[in-house]
Amino acid sequence: MRNYYTELHRVVTELHRVPIAFGIAICLLLFSFSITGQIPDSLKFKSISAREFHEQYLHDKNALLLDVREYADYRKSRIKYAFNIPFTKGLDIAADTINKDKALFIYCYAGGRSKKAALFFYEKGFRKLYSLKGGMIGWKRDRMPVVRKKLKRPVPCALYLTTSAAAL
Repeated sequence: MRNYYTELHRVVTELHRVPIAFGIAICLLLFSFSITGQIPDSLKFKSISAREFHEQYLHDKNALLLDVREYADYRKSRIKYAFNIPFTKGLDIAADTINKDKALFIYCYAGGRSKKAALFFYEKGFRKLYSLKGGMIGWKRDRMPVVRKKLKRPVPCALYLTTSAAAL
């Protein structure tokens, strides 16, 4: 019993060294999570590096690769086998069409839109979500493979999704 009180005294003594504002901030943060009951974004999807993104995509037989940039950017360069579903349009159709058991690997130009898209898909019931940290900028910086062949005209993603819904 004496060891317990000795340890407790040591912890309390060290807490006095922590600035009060820092302690209050931590308490408020913990309190807000317990009140709101919201799940932090980091638990809704994984934001992973280019190499990890590539390796996990290749090893997951039940995965789809989604490029949420605008078609003009997708047309110039993209990751091989990626479907282009612009963040500004098409996510609703994709969420209603794609099997929710699929793992979705999502990327954009810098990583911001892919995180928002991952949150959108999470709210629609998807649970295996991966966002490329740093987007295409990070992908190219890590010298990962890119398809640079320009496409002549867009093929609507809805056509892919509706004609091959059974495959998705």
